[in-house]
Amino acid sequence: MDLRRHLGRWADRTLTYQARLAESLYRRAVQAAEASSGEEPRLVIGLSLGWAECLIELGRHEEAAEPANAARDLARGAGDEHLEARALLALGRIESDVGDDEVARHLLAQALSSFEAVGDLGGQGWATHRLSEVWGRVDYAAELRHLREAYELFDRAGDRWGRAVAAQDLAYVLTTVGGEEFHRWHQQARRLVDAESDLRSRA
Repeated sequence: MDLRRHLGRWADRTLTYQARLAESLYRRAVQAAEASSGEEPRLVIGLSLGWAECLIELGRHEEAAEPANAARDLARGAGDEHLEARALLALGRIESDVGDDEVARHLLAQALSSFEAVGDLGGQGWATHRLSEVWGRVDYAAELRHLREAYELFDRAGDRWGRAVAAQDLAYVLTTVGGEEFHRWHQQARRLVDAESDLRSRA
């Protein structure tokens, strides 16, 4: 069995609930892929992006930038706009998390444009969702608008997890004003989370 792919699949399955374990698995998979004699840039890119996402989840943003930038460079070299968009999304999330909103908006807008170019509705949803977080620090109305757009994109993409996340965030953001829209999104979030059997989100 190919060790790189085995570690990558294991990491993919554990990322949502065990980011620390997934991080070590992605790191080992990337090291194995880079040491391999066979050049498979798309495999290395995918593993590097998974590694970056884990490091972001663990709050290790400076470390996360290295595999995310490496993935972007490899994707450009391979001429893969979709993987480059995923790398831009990760880099935008890093900049958003550390508070550099201007750079984050630029990177996320680039990612959104690239996802649109390749027709990836789910990718567009995540880029729009991340943009909502950036706008949330300066413009409440823009934050809500982006979250609503993200939900619609996830819905069109058939991304149930994305829909649940967007619905939860909409309900949370609307707690400050309450009203009919808050209750609608809260009920929708509960329905989606129950359907996914996601205990963490239910909590």
